[in-house]
Parts: sequence; C-alpha cells; structure tokens
Amino acid sequence: MLPGLGDTGFDHGVSAGWPGFKSAGFDHIDVAVPVPGNPDQAWFFKDDQYLRYSIGSAQIVVKPRAIEDGWTGLRNTGFAQGIDAAVRFTGPDEHLWLFSGNTYVRYDVNTDSIVIGPKAIIDGWNLGLPVG
Repeated sequence: MLPGLGDTGFDHGVSAGWPGFKSAGFDHIDVAVPVPGNPDQAWFFKDDQYLRYSIGSAQIVVKPRAIEDGWTGLRNTGFAQGIDAAVRFTGPDEHLWLFSGNTYVRYDVNTDSIVIGPKAIIDGWNLGLPVG
C-alpha cells in the first residue's frame, strides 16, 4: 500500500482530487460535463444536486443547488431527480445531451430549456443496433 492512498492503494474518493467537494456534500459524482464556452469550468452532478467548478482555480464557483432550482427547464421531467450522463455532441455549442434512466433530452443552457425530448433513448440513440 502506498502512503496516504487507503487500503486499496488507489482510491480516496472524489474529495481527494477536488478541493471543496467533501465540504459541499459531494462524496461522489454521477456525471461531469464542461461548461459550453468556458473550458476552465465544469458542472458536476450528484443525485438531485449540481455544482459548478473552476478547474484552473480548483474551487467551487456555484455552490451545490437542487437541479430543479438551477436547471429550471428540467423541472417535472425526472431529470431533476438525477442525471446519469451528459455530453456536448451535436448542435449549437450551448446544447448538451442529458440522459436519465432510459430517457434523454437536448438542453439549451443559454435559454434554460429543453430543445428535444424527453424521449426514450432507444428512439433516438439506438444507432441501428438490434433491440431486445
């Protein structure tokens, strides 16, 4: 075992590498996605909460908030309860694809609104693979 790396010799959890996460109640993260137009910052999601973090200054920029309070376009969609994956893929730079359970949305962070969805992942992302 290496000094300071716990019993596994590897994992200390999120708080070891991200200052401020532990005191903010983020003992784990479900997903992280860069802030469009601001490569120094990223959103981190945990359960029904999110925070915004500056990679360069290693500090929390937006303290933890409920997803439904900060991403109001996601209210009453199930996404406010948690986001499983997020990616900046196609479309305008300010659009993110968010996934929760078996559904997805395309979300405009500038207008705080859903552009596409919610839809079943299989209906928009099956990539021609067999279902079943």
